[in-house]
Amino acid sequence: MNLSGVTLNTHRTHDKTVLEVPVEIERRYLIAEPHRLPALGIGTRYVQCYPPAQAFSIIGEQLVFEGVVLVGGLSKAQAWSIDSLLNNETGCTPRLRIAGDDAFVTIKGRSVGPSRIEWEFEVVRELIRRHVESWRWPTVVKRRFCLTGKDGSQWVVDRFEGSNAGLWLAEIELDEPMTNYSLPYWLGPEVTTDSRYGSGGLARSPWRDWSS
Repeated sequence: MNLSGVTLNTHRTHDKTVLEVPVEIERRYLIAEPHRLPALGIGTRYVQCYPPAQAFSIIGEQLVFEGVVLVGGLSKAQAWSIDSLLNNETGCTPRLRIAGDDAFVTIKGRSVGPSRIEWEFEVVRELIRRHVESWRWPTVVKRRFCLTGKDGSQWVVDRFEGSNAGLWLAEIELDEPMTNYSLPYWLGPEVTTDSRYGSGGLARSPWRDWSS
């Protein structure tokens, strides 16, 4: 899906009451017994960090990070929506992510159940690589695998590394909050509303510090 020449994440619905902004609807589950998982393959290594919202700004039609333009060609509606999130002190989570050979900047709003506003843009990898790898900000490292459920549902499985090593989580993205889907046999309890298990929460307060 393209808006004004900017590539966005495609697995998103739209809340038409708020400037047609992308809304992520996602449910998250623990995997308590990873040995029960089917074969996962190699997966993709993710490194993502969480700078403060103050490091980002909207200047005209551009999303700027520490003086560097990451995304240009925003529409006025996009710029207004992102700027509103960045200036909401209690409800904004910016993220820089390296996923294999790809790179993304994401601006997320406050979670309401399984839903939250999410603007995500693919960016030039070299613009953010040194920031992501600098460990200046809370950072998460994980390897992500994709699995298809028996009902055709698409799941991602994350195996965390570093200070979150030993933690496995599964996520499913939905078109609507009440979408029906089957639970694979290898899933553990749902932790969607437990903010500690979000990647931002795990970056700031690693699982090993509070799980025992």
